[in-house]
Formats: sequence, structure tokens, C-alpha cells
Amino acid sequence: MFTLYGALKTLFLTKNLSNFLLTSANFVLYILTLVIFAKRSKREKFDEMFSASLVLTIFFSLHALVHDLVILLVPIFIFLNKLAKKTLDLSSYKGLVVLFFLLPLIILFNITLPGVILLFLIGYYLVFKPSKKICI
Repeated sequence: MFTLYGALKTLFLTKNLSNFLLTSANFVLYILTLVIFAKRSKREKFDEMFSASLVLTIFFSLHALVHDLVILLVPIFIFLNKLAKKTLDLSSYKGLVVLFFLLPLIILFNITLPGVILLFLIGYYLVFKPSKKICI
């Protein structure tokens, strides 16, 4: 599986830990992310935070399969739609768009850890993207 729980379950260091402990760690990280997400969501754009919530839903899921990645089509569509309307600055989101299209390919080849890392990076970038404010 390409979720945080699945990666923790297959990693060498955490392979012998109980399922309860891994589920608890996943839950604590999920709650921490929800708190951070709730604080950031008031200041950010709705479509970007919605996309982040979809990506993080897959990331923290206990059971996700390849066909569950179809939910990523929604954020991909949002970003492609913004590109078509020219309301999105591609220079600041170029890496993100590449990651969205690269993620299903990596998961298709059943490479768990890079898929989990990419899901984390996409979610992190959407929640904590660099500010466009210029400080003088």
C-alpha cells in the first residue's frame, strides 16, 4: 500500500511493531495534520485546500488500493482548469503538476516508499506553499 500506514508496516525498522501502535501513530499524525490544516485553511484558497485534503486523505488512509487514486483526478482537474483559464502561475506549481502525474506511475510499479513520499510532498506543498508576498 502507498499510504503512511502501509509504508510504516513494510519498513524494516517498524516491521515488528504491533498494528495497534502503527495505527495509533498514524492517528496521532492525522490529528496533528488536521489541527495545522484547520489553522491554515482560513487563510488559503478553497480549491488548493480542497486538493490538499484529498491528497492527505489518501496519505493517512489505513487501506487504499490503486483504484482509490482516481480521487486524485479532482485536484489534477482543478489545476488543469486553472491553467486553461490562465488563473494559475505555472512557475510556482510546475513541480506539483509533475508530481500529480508521476504519482500514479510510481504506484503502478508498486514502489511503496517513493509513492508515500510523493503523497506527503504534494500534501505538504499544498498546505504550506511558499507565500507570494515579497518582503523588502
